[in-house]
Amino acid sequence: MTRKASKPDAAMHPAVPLTTAPETTIPSVFDQFETDIVEQETGRWFYNVGLGMSVKLRRYTSRAALTNMARLQQVYRSFRDEAGNLAEGKADELLAEHLATAVITDWSGAAFRNRDGSDMPFTPETAKMLMMRLPELRNMIVMIASSVDNYRIRTREDVEKN
Repeated sequence: MTRKASKPDAAMHPAVPLTTAPETTIPSVFDQFETDIVEQETGRWFYNVGLGMSVKLRRYTSRAALTNMARLQQVYRSFRDEAGNLAEGKADELLAEHLATAVITDWSGAAFRNRDGSDMPFTPETAKMLMMRLPELRNMIVMIASSVDNYRIRTREDVEKN
C-alpha cells in the first residue's frame, strides 16, 4: 500500500521552514550532494591540515576504502570475542591500517619528519605507525575523509574564489 507524501507539519518541525524569503536561493540537491567520483576514488589533496602538513585522501566511503575495510574485517575476525567486539587495542589497529592502506594516498610538507629531522616519506607502514601513535591526527583524517563537503564537485566560481 502506498501513501501520499505529505509536507512536514511546521508545528512538529518548527526548525524546518516551509517557505523562504524571496531573496534566498536554495541550492539544488545536485549542488548539495553531487561529488567528484574520480577524486573520491583516487584522492584529493587537502592543504595545511596542520602546520606544514598536506595530505591526499580518498573519501572514507569510496569503493576502494569500503573494499579494503571488508577485507580487514575478515583479517581481524579472529580477534573478536563471542559478542563480536574486537580485543583491546585491535579496533584502533584496524582503523589505523584501514586509513594507511586505503584512505591516505600521499602526504607532503615539512612536518612529515622524524624528531631527528630526517624525512618521513609516505608509505602505508609509516602512515599506520602515525595513525597508531597520534590518535588526534587519526581522528582528523577520518573527519576530513568522511565529509561530503570535501569531495563536492567544484564549480568554476568555487575555484576562482580560492
